[in-house]
Amino acid sequence: MACHTPLTLDIRNRNLPSRALAFVGAPVEVEDKALHEAVVIQGDDEVAIRKWAQAPGVQPRILSLFQLRKITSLTTETGSEGEPVLQAYYARFRPRLFSTTDAVGILDDVAELAATAEVVPADR
Repeated sequence: MACHTPLTLDIRNRNLPSRALAFVGAPVEVEDKALHEAVVIQGDDEVAIRKWAQAPGVQPRILSLFQLRKITSLTTETGSEGEPVLQAYYARFRPRLFSTTDAVGILDDVAELAATAEVVPADR
């Protein structure tokens, strides 16, 4: 999903491998217990990422993606034409059982998160 954000984000399920990766860079601590227990958030601008994660509607969408839709990570990357994109990864054991309703939900959540991430917090 196109995402013209100045932020570099890496959000992963909170599990043993993500905790190990968190030692490479400092995880961003957010003030939401459910979000903190579900995912590890890392990025290049801790203050801006924390403000984005606490913006209205962001936390429920992140939780929806990871807990309901079962994605494994959400990251900003460079697209095929050099444009910034917000990419969700889904690595389930049996991907052929992937529901099309999950695809629609994932796209809706990622689109909304991409739109909110494009807004740079005013007092970084």
